[in-house]
Amino acid sequence: MQLAKDIDLEYQKSKIICYFNDLRDRICTSYEEIENEYSQKFGKTNPGKFISNKWEREAGGGGEYRLMKLGNIFEKVGVNISVVHGKFSDKFAKEIPCDPENPEFFACGISLLSHRFPHLLLHFI
Repeated sequence: MQLAKDIDLEYQKSKIICYFNDLRDRICTSYEEIENEYSQKFGKTNPGKFISNKWEREAGGGGEYRLMKLGNIFEKVGVNISVVHGKFSDKFAKEIPCDPENPEFFACGISLLSHRFPHLLLHFI
């Protein structure tokens, strides 16, 4: 039987995953809008578009990265979502503050790396 705190925790996990997915979508849409707008403004063809690739973590979880390469404004843009989970090893669990009865972990995050022509770099995690 699941306890209420476990259900609440699963709800919180699903909310943060949805939040990061939405944020990723908005970031990618914004970059593509900039590519489209400035490509049209300067008469350039083939504005950059994102491709998507999903990956899985053998020990639990996975993610998705989206990559735009060789656009007219942006040389390269990468937006990555990672959602991983699992159990700490017994040795590691003893070295960090965690519940020794339940050494499970969950981590979710987003990263962005952007190279703009001519070589302006933006990177945050």
